[in-house]
Amino acid sequence: MPRQRLLPPKIFGGALIIALILKLIIPMRFLGAGTGREMGSLLGWLIVLASLALAAWAALALKMADTPISPDEPARTLVTGGPYRFSRNPIYLSAALIFLGVGFIADSLWLFLAIPVVMFAVKKFAITPEEAQLTEKFGDAYREYSAAVRRWF
Repeated sequence: MPRQRLLPPKIFGGALIIALILKLIIPMRFLGAGTGREMGSLLGWLIVLASLALAAWAALALKMADTPISPDEPARTLVTGGPYRFSRNPIYLSAALIFLGVGFIADSLWLFLAIPVVMFAVKKFAITPEEAQLTEKFGDAYREYSAAVRRWF
């Protein structure tokens, strides 16, 4: 089994809630009013939609390989096709991009400030244990894959 204690949806979701609460308590806008805000919102929605498409593509690649999408279940297959050709963690990348898109939509600097913290937490509590499990299970095949494909993009 993967050695995770804190699942990525909890990390992303918890940080998103905290950042949105901070936005209400101490508003920190970055786009300004008028056209800048409208363009930022449009950009945010485009990022969210593209990120959802990336997550769906990654989930489909996992399903086609008959391996679980849930990070708390062990991988049955080393998936290297679909978006996994470009990123070892396309679902986490998608979640981070959704976070970015929501930052534009909400016009909140808090969300942008939270992204590095969230990415660090995901790496420490999710990616590191997953990579250890994948290395243990798939050995040289995973080491070669991880040397050839970047973690995020």
